[in-house]
Amino acid sequence: MPRYEYPSLRQGLVGCWVPSLGASGLSVIDRSGRGSSGTLVAPSSNTWTASGSGVALAFDGSTQYASLPFAGTFSASATLSMWVKRDAATPTSPDGNTGFFNANASDGGQESHYPYSDGTCYLRLLRSARTTFTPLSTVNRAQWHNLTVVTDGTTYAVYQAGQLAHSTAAEATVSLASPLHCARASSSRAYFCAASFDDIRLYNRALRLPEIRLLASRRGIGLQPLPDRAAGLPKKLFVNDAGTWRNGDAYVNTGSGWRLGVPFVNVAGTWR
Repeated sequence: MPRYEYPSLRQGLVGCWVPSLGASGLSVIDRSGRGSSGTLVAPSSNTWTASGSGVALAFDGSTQYASLPFAGTFSASATLSMWVKRDAATPTSPDGNTGFFNANASDGGQESHYPYSDGTCYLRLLRSARTTFTPLSTVNRAQWHNLTVVTDGTTYAVYQAGQLAHSTAAEATVSLASPLHCARASSSRAYFCAASFDDIRLYNRALRLPEIRLLASRRGIGLQPLPDRAAGLPKKLFVNDAGTWRNGDAYVNTGSGWRLGVPFVNVAGTWR
């Protein structure tokens, strides 16, 4: 069985679309294991664009977007996370080039702008009622950064680059419908977004702050299996733990017992 760095980042995934893990033509591969690959609508030769971590999806703000289906159930908790880079930190046109994300077929349902031409963010992601906030001045939306929205039935929170940008009371249930429309704000009106996207993840649980900050640290984190062993190191098959033989590659002795080695590291004598 493969081992993963930060295995909790794979728990509760409903959909996971990460272009930087490899271009895939007219589709966007779902890395969650659920097989819900997305479709590129009106792509051009520039839709798959080079980025610092390989490739990303770039949309022109005119006709292009990605349709990302998912199959999953939600109660009161969910998380939507993505890496994004707007062509302009704040668009200037009143309507066109402002549509950012949509997750409902109805006009206005889940329609979100990040930001609108007035500089304000209008989000309906994971909720039915619109919430507004002023984005953090310390985050340049024209550069790659992570945007994560979390709701747990009590609090609805928005994080930019791992920093809390906005919080308000959550709705009792998650409002979300398949498919997600990436770079298009409505299904019935043509509000598109000129931006690049990568590492879009949908969870059926509310991520904790350390997990949110991990997602904001780099694209694709926790999705690639760890190598079985660094080249050239001797192979430890088993270790003897007080008469019990354990897999030597998987376990470390923390001083208080044997634990799985992948999630633990010794920091100044303390196993974390």
